[in-house]
Amino acid sequence: MEKNKVLEELLNGKEISSFSKNWIENSNTNEEKIRQAYLILNRIGVSDKEIVSQAQLLGKDPETIERNHKRLRELGISNEKIATNANLLGMSLETMERNYQYLRNVGLKDSKIVSRAELLGMSSDTIERNYKYSVGLLRQNPENRNSGRDLLMMQAQLLGNSPKTINANVQYLSSLGIDYNNGLLLGTTPKQKRRKMAWLLREIFDYRNSEYKKETIHRMRKFVRENPIYLIKSITTLERYRDKIKEKAGK
Repeated sequence: MEKNKVLEELLNGKEISSFSKNWIENSNTNEEKIRQAYLILNRIGVSDKEIVSQAQLLGKDPETIERNHKRLRELGISNEKIATNANLLGMSLETMERNYQYLRNVGLKDSKIVSRAELLGMSSDTIERNYKYSVGLLRQNPENRNSGRDLLMMQAQLLGNSPKTINANVQYLSSLGIDYNNGLLLGTTPKQKRRKMAWLLREIFDYRNSEYKKETIHRMRKFVRENPIYLIKSITTLERYRDKIKEKAGK
């Protein structure tokens, strides 16, 4: 039976990407190993939907998947967490180990590494570059060399953000007069923040019908400075709490 036919059988005809199909077709795996890999992933708790999105895992040697799963469990990462970061099961164990050791060396506790397991799947060079750049950029107290590091230790997900994104956020939040010492604020792009501010201006401050446009913009910016949480929440969430936000803005 051809490899692609086995994929169709196991995944009930669900469509997988051409990249994954080609990758599996050109790999050294065979029909039996594809079935073994699927059964292992299924046992771990990786859903068919996730397998479809990471279908190249079915082209990995089942022993690699088992070995990586064993090591991830040894690190304290739950099957549920592994299932949502299934790419870790197919990557180089050496790269994962190198990332784990680097994250520990810069000060991350094991519990934090476990909670941000996706960092283990990044390029080691990328993690090191992001850390070295961000630790200096996020330093708020010139007399405290660790002030930037402290934020990264609390908000380790920032190590997955590009220096360009971090820098753009710092510049944008500074221009608004908002303290950027908040990892959640740094997790979205300035473009996303501008969209949320535009929504607040339109839906909460009724900018279109305002006679005093500049004053309305000033009020909205002041509101955001005092309530930066609204730059973190999704627009869907903002819409859900529209009335409460209006009430708060009117006080």
